[in-house]
Amino acid sequence: MSNQPWLFLFSISGVKLTSSESNPGYIFQDATLLSGEEARHLSTLPNALHPFFQHNQPADCYIAVKRGCDPDDGISHEKAHKSAKERAETIASVMAFWLFGRTKQTAFCGLSDNMTWRFSNVISFGYPQQPLETAGSVARSGARNIAPLTVVNANSYTRESFLKDIRQDSFKNLFDAVVMRDKAIGSQLQEALTRASERLAIGLYSQNLGEFIVATITALEILFAENDNKEKIIQKRYTTLVSHPLEKVINVYTERNNWIHRGTEVSKEQAFSALALGVSALLSVADLAFDMPSETTLSTFLGFLDVVAITNVLPDEAFQYFLKRMPNERSRINVASAPT
Repeated sequence: MSNQPWLFLFSISGVKLTSSESNPGYIFQDATLLSGEEARHLSTLPNALHPFFQHNQPADCYIAVKRGCDPDDGISHEKAHKSAKERAETIASVMAFWLFGRTKQTAFCGLSDNMTWRFSNVISFGYPQQPLETAGSVARSGARNIAPLTVVNANSYTRESFLKDIRQDSFKNLFDAVVMRDKAIGSQLQEALTRASERLAIGLYSQNLGEFIVATITALEILFAENDNKEKIIQKRYTTLVSHPLEKVINVYTERNNWIHRGTEVSKEQAFSALALGVSALLSVADLAFDMPSETTLSTFLGFLDVVAITNVLPDEAFQYFLKRMPNERSRINVASAPT
């Protein structure tokens, strides 16, 4: 079937969307949020191929992504589904960071497909004085989710209240850059923010706290590295922009190295601290990106951070200097010589 439009629905755990009288439209340009009831209604339309919800309970919320399928042009249903899934993951990552920060690290949301569950079944024997054959008490644990982050109670929103809330928070610029794909920032910066968001979100879905650390460092490398930049350069660029103590960033790298090379356990406090550091990087890069010319490349953006680090002046004061003199003076900048 040539040029067939498809609507792919991906369920979200952690957010409950209540039905609204307004038409959902495509609030994310090529995607939108749907409540369970709205999704059920879609399945009853004449052109719906499968009445999926006839025997299945709809989820509390869906990200719906529209994609065209045209086998004659090389766009198979599988390719369309992959593209839609990637877009849904991008949108869900920003929603997850926003909810995680807004609830002070007590709640998060994400694509249900990406959430993995591990169940623990343990048998315990109580025999304080008796031999094993006459153990007095036996207890078997029930299956339970033991992931670092779990969804307990979904936060309820309407489409309108969700958009209003997320755009009033400090997440507005990140939301506009990654979800709305605002053309006011350079395409390279937008791509870096999108990839860093997706990689950082992997930590949220992970069963292992060490993966939170790895995901954070991957996001920092996407945002602050060029070619073979060393850790110290990445760390300096981060602290120049975010104004966090350099020690905090160094600690994340140390925890990553200890977890990978020495098998040292990562605590929940360390993992959440690293995740917060990564989200701070995303927010700060997005904020500054909207203050720079739309043609600004990632290389030019990092050059600006290097100027600020070496001149040791406030970003606002360095901005005009940067615009006038870059990229002519780019080759003379050695960030490794910046004050620590």
